[in-house]
Amino acid sequence: MVDNSFNTERKFFLRDKWNKPLIKFLSKNVKDKLVYMGLPSPNGDDVNHWIEFIKVVIAFQCREYSKPSDSTQSREDVEKLEEFLRALERESKLESYVVYDGYLEEVVLKGRDNSPQSIHFEIQRFITLYNLDFCNDIASPIEFVDELGDLQTVFKFDAIKRLISIQKEISQVSNRFLFLLTVHCNYNGKELENFLNNPPNETIKAFLAKYHSLKDVEKNSRIVRLFVVHLVHQHFLANDFSPKILPVIRYKGIKDTPLLHFVVLGIHSKSKAGATPIYQQFDEILNQKFVDINESEFINSTEIFAEEIDVPTNPVEYFSQSKTFDKLWK
Repeated sequence: MVDNSFNTERKFFLRDKWNKPLIKFLSKNVKDKLVYMGLPSPNGDDVNHWIEFIKVVIAFQCREYSKPSDSTQSREDVEKLEEFLRALERESKLESYVVYDGYLEEVVLKGRDNSPQSIHFEIQRFITLYNLDFCNDIASPIEFVDELGDLQTVFKFDAIKRLISIQKEISQVSNRFLFLLTVHCNYNGKELENFLNNPPNETIKAFLAKYHSLKDVEKNSRIVRLFVVHLVHQHFLANDFSPKILPVIRYKGIKDTPLLHFVVLGIHSKSKAGATPIYQQFDEILNQKFVDINESEFINSTEIFAEEIDVPTNPVEYFSQSKTFDKLWK
């Protein structure tokens, strides 16, 4: 059994049977251990589970989840994660680590964290493994006061956009990475409202019209998938990273909260014409069935639309047999 409140059996299964094989595959592909950036629990569950493939950890830990950062809040969770990583470093299981005190989007966009030392945020090494486990809403904004004393409201994809642009700046060091993203299966918030009210193009508009005929989780999961896939394409391609998006996992988290788990393999690449090559069509991703977690196995979701196709439930085989891998990764 999983023994703490930050895990569920399904989350542990996902981490072990979907993510870990991909992490091992990438580590072997780049012939090195990985540089991790993410949102581990204070216990460092994901880092601990993947430690044989990780050499550096860049972590974010808020003090009181769901509450705005405040200097009066206890640093207990931040210090707990620091001690866990310090022990791994002492055991020579990690080369180095840093824990930023605050929410990822707050620290990345403010440029420093909330610790007494006010640690400056910077990335000097190409990140080869992102694990952004956003257990609150994808569109929930974070508010913070910047260095000029102004109140800023930022969304998670504002931070992701910044991180991907930094990756481009240092991509000569390395050029391929694994991007894991977990979000709530709903669409509350201004960022998604704007997407729904002002679809970026006719293709997205048509998908939205189709999804509005559905209800509850079947509707929400498809709209959030559409939203995330659009932004992944937008941010990756703008920074010359060609994405390969794996079938989206759908599962229940704590208190049966419906969650979506995205996996993207990115590689920095340009064609002779200067454009970023992409070998996975937008419609192809949206017309896949979800992969649901049923007890201790991955299964294809029930067909809702006739055009939805079954997908393989072995992530490494799915990627290694893809045109993206054949053209860009070999």
